[in-house]
Amino acid sequence: MNCLNIILMPTLLVMASTALAAKLSGTIIGTPEFDSGSNKAANAFDGNLETSYTCAQRPSGQEAWIGLDFGVKKDISKVAYCPRKDRESRLVNVVVQVANKPDFSDAVTAYTLPSKTSDIPFALTEVPFANVVSGRARLLNTQPPEGYFTVAELSFDGADHVYPQMDVSKATILSSRPFDSSGSNAPSNGADGDTGTSFNSEQQIGGQHWFGYDFGSLKVFSGVTYCPRQGRENRLANTVVQVASKADFSDAVDAGTLPSTVSFALTTKLFGKTLVGRYVRLLNANPPEGWFSIAELGVLGEDYLPVTPKRPNVTVSCVFNQRANFRLIGDPDTFSYVIQRKLSDEDDSSWSDWKFFSNVGADEKVNIVGDADVFEDTDFRFRAENGD
Repeated sequence: MNCLNIILMPTLLVMASTALAAKLSGTIIGTPEFDSGSNKAANAFDGNLETSYTCAQRPSGQEAWIGLDFGVKKDISKVAYCPRKDRESRLVNVVVQVANKPDFSDAVTAYTLPSKTSDIPFALTEVPFANVVSGRARLLNTQPPEGYFTVAELSFDGADHVYPQMDVSKATILSSRPFDSSGSNAPSNGADGDTGTSFNSEQQIGGQHWFGYDFGSLKVFSGVTYCPRQGRENRLANTVVQVASKADFSDAVDAGTLPSTVSFALTTKLFGKTLVGRYVRLLNANPPEGWFSIAELGVLGEDYLPVTPKRPNVTVSCVFNQRANFRLIGDPDTFSYVIQRKLSDEDDSSWSDWKFFSNVGADEKVNIVGDADVFEDTDFRFRAENGD
């Protein structure tokens, strides 16, 4: 997680990144909406303060939230929010969180909204940030009043995050056959940080030539930096950048193509998205006169932190006398659960929440005790929630 040293700035913020900040887009994520009409989640991102999102009512003690998944890391520079008119209290003490994992288990609180309703006006309020880098952001209410969380408008400004240069000295160099394995044509010249030296492949007309790295484990890549051999710039023209997880590049993804005219300079080529893989290379399928040369190849990226979505495997049995039993099996985290009771045999929409409990550990047996007439001839069902 790179969301460290968060600084709240009271005035205009100048980002370290050269990219211009703009309103960020992404996939809407959060607590299910109250309905798909006047309370739908999309209302919070439509630019209209007169429309709003309201979550489905939450049981006591359950949090509610709404935010965006940007798909890739962004340098977030600002959040803007507006309460629903006459429902300002539903944003009291709400926090702005950023995270990289889908379940927000690595969340960092970037800002806390005021604790008084009088300090949350019906207006778009903007809060600038610095040093916030994340792939997801949200508004979180840990104690929504009467179980309802409402927001009229929410947006985040920012720019694409530029990933750092990876340490290629820790990677294994991959290359087609070199002109010689040591000296002025050695593969190591392409990774020595010196644009005055270069890797030169053995001449092979009509054959594929490449140079790249094996990073030993999965990484997240966002781009490369490259420099051609001086006086042989045409040998990198139209070269393809590939990312793969298999050593033979049978699953390679083409991340971009170098231009047809290449200058002798260290140049950055961004992919426009992030790609996960272990291997990166430049591939030239038909270099001029069968020669392939490169002075330097760098890679932009960082370690890949896989996330396993939490999917509880729940088995339930109900004994219709004086007790209902169930056991949570699987994920070691805790869950919240609701026992629902069907009020009408004829109407399948008559299910209603009967009992709610939270923080039940996996593989923990729970008994629900009631009078015999409560369970007799009554249908029950079970719903588990874990914030996923």
